[in-house]
Amino acid sequence: DYQPGVASYVLVNHANCDVWRTILLVFNGNRSEITFKLMPHINWRIVAHDDAIDMNSARFVEGTEIKVSGISMLMLVED
Repeated sequence: DYQPGVASYVLVNHANCDVWRTILLVFNGNRSEITFKLMPHINWRIVAHDDAIDMNSARFVEGTEIKVSGISMLMLVED
């Protein structure tokens, strides 16, 4: 769904020889938090959220939505 001030895109099929099969990037340019809807068939792992980046994260999204803080970026991956 379209959300003003939000840009997102997906890289698929190990784009650019990435180790991850699918990468989802969400950029929230709003000052307030948003709820971002996710594709339900993917087990998303949280790599970057708020002010933390963990390339080896073991945290996964529960459900089909995730909160994205204001003026921030979110990176989720599918292995």
